[in-house]
Amino acid sequence: MEALIIVNWKYISKEHKDLANPEKDGELMEKLLKDGGYQNPVLVQNEEDMESVVKDFIEKQKEPLERFHFHYSGHGTYNDTVPLDKHNYTKRLTADREFESVFATQRNSVSYGDCMIGSSGNLYLVVDLIRDLLKLKCARWTVTLDMCRNEVEDTRGSSVNESIKTGDSIRKVKLRPQEPIPDCHLHQIAIFHGTSEMHVARDYQSFTVELDTVLRSNNLYLPFLEIPSKVNKNWNQRNVRQRSKVDAVEVGDNWKTFYWPSPKFPILPLTGAANDDMFGVTQTLFPQEGATERRRKLINAVTSTMESLKFVLPKSVHRSGLRTEIDVDKISHFFATLKDYISKLETTAFKTAMMLFRDLITKLENDILPSLSKVSEVNLKATEAFNSLSDKDVDKKLQMSKLRLFCMSYEVLFNEETKTLKSFEFLEPNEKQYLSDCICSEIARLEEIYSGKMKKRGPYNMEKYKSFIDEVDQIKRLSYSTIRKEDSAFEHHGKISKYWTLNKNMVPEGEDDALEGLDCTFESSQSSDITLKFKVYSDLSSNWRVEVVSTEPFFDDLSFSLCILERNSLVPSVYFPEVEKDTKQENVKLWSLDMRHLKSPDKEVTLIFSFAGNLDTNLNTKIENVDVTLWKTLVEKDLDLIRQINEFTVKVKSNDILANGDYVIWRRSMSLVVCNFLKDSLEVDNPTLTSGTLDSKNPWPKYIEPSSVDLLYTRKKIIEARGSVGFTVITIGLHRFAVYWHVPFDFNLYKNSFAIFPLTGQDSSEDAMKSFKNFIDYSKTTNTDENVSGIRGFAKDGPKALEFNGMLISGKMGTQHIDGALQISILPLEHVTK
Repeated sequence: MEALIIVNWKYISKEHKDLANPEKDGELMEKLLKDGGYQNPVLVQNEEDMESVVKDFIEKQKEPLERFHFHYSGHGTYNDTVPLDKHNYTKRLTADREFESVFATQRNSVSYGDCMIGSSGNLYLVVDLIRDLLKLKCARWTVTLDMCRNEVEDTRGSSVNESIKTGDSIRKVKLRPQEPIPDCHLHQIAIFHGTSEMHVARDYQSFTVELDTVLRSNNLYLPFLEIPSKVNKNWNQRNVRQRSKVDAVEVGDNWKTFYWPSPKFPILPLTGAANDDMFGVTQTLFPQEGATERRRKLINAVTSTMESLKFVLPKSVHRSGLRTEIDVDKISHFFATLKDYISKLETTAFKTAMMLFRDLITKLENDILPSLSKVSEVNLKATEAFNSLSDKDVDKKLQMSKLRLFCMSYEVLFNEETKTLKSFEFLEPNEKQYLSDCICSEIARLEEIYSGKMKKRGPYNMEKYKSFIDEVDQIKRLSYSTIRKEDSAFEHHGKISKYWTLNKNMVPEGEDDALEGLDCTFESSQSSDITLKFKVYSDLSSNWRVEVVSTEPFFDDLSFSLCILERNSLVPSVYFPEVEKDTKQENVKLWSLDMRHLKSPDKEVTLIFSFAGNLDTNLNTKIENVDVTLWKTLVEKDLDLIRQINEFTVKVKSNDILANGDYVIWRRSMSLVVCNFLKDSLEVDNPTLTSGTLDSKNPWPKYIEPSSVDLLYTRKKIIEARGSVGFTVITIGLHRFAVYWHVPFDFNLYKNSFAIFPLTGQDSSEDAMKSFKNFIDYSKTTNTDENVSGIRGFAKDGPKALEFNGMLISGKMGTQHIDGALQISILPLEHVTK
């Protein structure tokens, strides 16, 4: 972490008075940055040519940096005048038969915009400063500008237009072109202005002094985006009219989790009596003599290794954080208890691994970072112990997994040359992917123990192993920032899509342990700011409960929809789950998703939430840069249709009539829900049924209109019974495909299954069913058939899709009688390509 500070208070230029505060500002900022962890900030005073100083500093900086900070205190101005070169111009005759002269600006002139002023009056455009700073090899740049502007209007001279006399000619000045900041750096730099552009900033109200006060009152550790609100609050309380602001491009939580000036956890002095007994200890554990030094060593070790150590620390520490001396005492006591536990173990592979880990703890307690070889040795022994333990020893297996997670993350984050640990955000892409794969694999091993050995033993066993499940959920939450895939919102032509990609090893069990995605704040069509919160959790049957909570009710003007994308095969599948309608809260949307088919961690689903609105331009990342199949055309053109499918009523009228004349509503036994995203109508043949019948109250449609959804309903002759087996053909222009469904009456013998495949002839449903009886044979559902290019499978194995004549046809079937509907979505392929 390096820094450059430039302060000007003695001005040679007659147009600018000397200033009182910048000298003190420089000293304050230098000490502030040093205390925050910046190594040897460079302080430059009363500089005439600031641009050269910046460029020289950059030229000398050869090593890549994690953070760089630039600070300026001195005169500033919003430049709106430029000197023209009267000898360098072009002239032409306009359509109005007047001469137009376009003059070039003088060399070394600056363009319009916010400028810092050197001691001799030279201007340094802030935009040019940013472009220069970005030539540094750095992961994150921050800038603070404390520019004194005593006048709202610039009185240094008349504007160019005022100095030009009217006559028979038009005179213009061609300003020096400005290049935009490269897209790849937009989210990496944040500029903290002491005042807004063209607003007054007085010398006696030092922004730097106020900044120092705010940061020191918060232990030099504040989220960068929160600092201006605290500065402005202090000014407001003293009736100071000046207001600070931050200019930063947010992508996800890139700046929300960026703490400044110190990137490490602050440890607050112990105040009051300790009353937390989570560890069975209520007194300070360090003896008074040497307590400060021992705490300092432990603090340094824990903060520097937190991204690895988090896997072995107890949940209670993560709840309270690491902000007070009590929290440090908790960790110290945890280490002491753990070492005492290890010393009493019998000689086994488990004890060997734990004893080696105890040695690492001892080093950390003395602020010594273990070498990679020692950590690798612990990893090896923990792996041996895990493999030798029985699945009945779930607690010990869990401890070995935690050791392995600590070791694997440490091995990636630790730099042997500098003896430091990098933050995850500064890893190379291949390093991030490797660590993510390792963590997913480890969670999968724990999930296998739980699902294979524990779930089958009934409610008593579930209660017995509840702590195990909670610990695994804790690992999932701690790992989310590492194994997270897409979790971003993008705007395209006034439509917003929130992409959230998950796998089964990322989703905890139980609402209390729900995983929370990144919030999305946007402006609605009613010009009100709305924030959406997203969370997901799993129940004991592997059903995901997806919940979206809005700060405003979900009225009709907020057209909100959800589609699911699964890319686990060569052809991606898409389906549109039914939103729950019995929620009593107007600001909550709920979905229940059957995800039992996601049996391996490499199988992922992307939840795509779509709605109309406008994101802040700072959040509007170019969607072309997103590494995901973007359904942008689908969202823009068919947002209302997706919402209609989500809310589609799949209950049907029965033959029974209530006393008030209303029909009895039955949940469907077997239905086809056909979602037509095409511009053409679909022609649907009457079905051939080998089990079940059609229903006069819910007639089988002959056509499905463009951009619509319709229900194709069948049932048993006795409506209380369940099940249906049938075959139909759907025609689009000259192209036809067949749909077969099998929803058995007896679930003890058969399971729900379906098949979708192209047809080349003009056979009726009955004839086509006979021709393809081998392909739709229940006993061959999972077999490969090279003679047919369609799809077939059991409902329990998840959705399937095929490409057919420029269309994507995707099928998703429910696994039970009550949800046995087969949803078929027909989309043009351009919807699912970039």
